[in-house]
Amino acid sequence: MLVIGKLDCWVKTKLLKAYCSSFYGSELWDLGNGNINALCTAWRQALRRVWKLPYNSHKIIIDVLSDSLPIFDLLCKRSLMFATSCLFSDNNLVKFVSHNAVFYDRMRSCMGRNVQLCCERFCMTLADATSSLFSVRATDGMCRDKVEDDVIRNVERIIELVMIRDNMLQLSSNVFSLTDIRDVISFYVQIDCVFVCF
Repeated sequence: MLVIGKLDCWVKTKLLKAYCSSFYGSELWDLGNGNINALCTAWRQALRRVWKLPYNSHKIIIDVLSDSLPIFDLLCKRSLMFATSCLFSDNNLVKFVSHNAVFYDRMRSCMGRNVQLCCERFCMTLADATSSLFSVRATDGMCRDKVEDDVIRNVERIIELVMIRDNMLQLSSNVFSLTDIRDVISFYVQIDCVFVCF
């Protein structure tokens, strides 16, 4: 029998992503609904627990540390992929209804609201998001490019400290106790982070 508690944080993160992030049907969710925020909060709490981080860890640090897009960005990406596939569907009825929802009904339709929200979230125009040349995979780069270099450096420090905390690395001396290591991790995960666009 597999004991999850004995696994390292990276394996636990992979398991969490593999078994808890399918979100079937999320392409049709209204991304402006307050329950989406509750889902994102629960996801970050799960990642905090996997990494054994304090409750006040900054969400950007958690996402970078777990090598994943923020869950809201993932949901936006899925919604945008769905809208794009409908706009360029071979079925004329699907194409007509989605075109009407995105370009005419806009905020009165769930799809229109979602596309508008995604455009704002990823700092792009409606024309760019609905172009046949647009690649939804480019949003991954857009999200990752917004992370400041200081955040990346802090995450690199945190990774080393987590490895020391979990006995994957050893210090050359016993100057620091496990409590000291945890305190330093707590300091680094709370540092304010700045995004360019969001």
